[in-house]
Amino acid sequence: NGDNRISRLKKAGYNVSAIQREVNQILKNNSHKSNEVIAKEVIQGKWGNGKERKKRLTEAGYNYATIQKIVNQMM
Repeated sequence: NGDNRISRLKKAGYNVSAIQREVNQILKNNSHKSNEVIAKEVIQGKWGNGKERKKRLTEAGYNYATIQKIVNQMM
């Protein structure tokens, strides 16, 4: 995870951004909830706060800024 994954991918000659896009697409196709559902979960506290929330949402394939915008509109 995190920096270790990035380091290992780079050392193996892979484009980290390209790999992450592929992973995000796979995750999106397999079990992606709507942005509105995720925003409600954020409000319920299921995704943490601050940097933790941003990291978790991004790793799950969600656009943090989009989700946060929806959260702000709901609040």
